[in-house]
This record gives sequence, structure tokens and C-alpha cells, in this order.
Amino acid sequence: MPSIRLADLAQQLDAELHGDGDIVITGGEVVCNVRDRAYFAAISGNNITISGDESRGDHVLVYHSINGNNITINSGKVEAYGSWAGIGPLDHDKPFNVTINGGHVIAKGNEGSAGIGSTAFHDMKGAITINGGVVEATCQYDAATIGGGYRGDMEGTITINGAKNAAVAILPAALLVSGKCRVENVPDISDVRI
Repeated sequence: MPSIRLADLAQQLDAELHGDGDIVITGGEVVCNVRDRAYFAAISGNNITISGDESRGDHVLVYHSINGNNITINSGKVEAYGSWAGIGPLDHDKPFNVTINGGHVIAKGNEGSAGIGSTAFHDMKGAITINGGVVEATCQYDAATIGGGYRGDMEGTITINGAKNAAVAILPAALLVSGKCRVENVPDISDVRI
């Protein structure tokens, strides 16, 4: 299937978006909901890029997951409420890369799946990079909000390139991880010195 491109929609689009190529959404109001139960995602494709202007009302609302091999969110408001992972991999055997450069991203995982990452019984392979914006990720049970699912391992990296004060929240959160956790590039500020 060729690429799907949606640009500056004047009215709400209510559909499922599935493609083997790229899916690019730039502006407008897009609501995606799974109609065909054969699909486990409302938006699925190899490369997915979402950009918009939240102050202009650009909004992507997804009921039932965004799944792709490479997902980039540049700006705008994106809400993904998954029956599994809110934002997750298209193929669990391939590396999964998510880059959030800005905007307001809300991702909710259900059934032991991560908000951003893998489903309950799969490993998370790849990289999740957050360069800016506001990210709210939630999950149920004992899954990671960002990373592996309930019974899946994290095989990759999570990089958060935030403001210097982000370390104040990241370091205490690392104490809650049952395994090893290495935090790098911590800024030298008095709040986190030992």
C-alpha cells in the first residue's frame, strides 16, 4: 500500500489508517478507532510522523493504539489509548523506535502493556527518545509506563533529553526499578549531588 498523507484537515477525520509505507499527519483533527477487529491498531504503518499546532486545535485522538516501526511526534496534541500499548511496535521481532520532539503526548497502555513500548508479553527492542514536549504515559498492572510490558524485558534504550531539573524526578524513579538502572548525562546541580 502506498504512503498515506493527511495535511491540514478542515474538519474531523474519523477512520482507521493502515499502510505498508509511511503515514504522515500534519495538522487538523484526526480521530481513529478500530472498526475491523482484525487490526490491533487504529493507526499502523512502517514510518509514522505526526506534526501539528495544538494552539490551532490540531489533535490526533486514537482509540486502540498507534503501531509502527519508526514513530516520530514533532508537535501538536496526540492521545493514544491502547487496548494493548498506547504507542507500540508494529512487529515485535524488529527494532521499534519512537522519537518525541515536542507537543503533548498522552499514551495509555492496558492489559499489562506499556503506555509507550511493548505489549504485556513481548520484549521492547529499540529506542525511545524524548527530546521535548510533555509526555504523560500510564499503564495497568506492573508494566512500565515507558518501556517493556508486564512480562516483557527492555532490550534497548530510553533517552530523555530534558531540562536540567528533569534529573530531580528521574533519579527517585530509578529507585523503583527492580533491576539495574543506569542514568547518564545527569547535570551537576545541587539538588542531585550526593
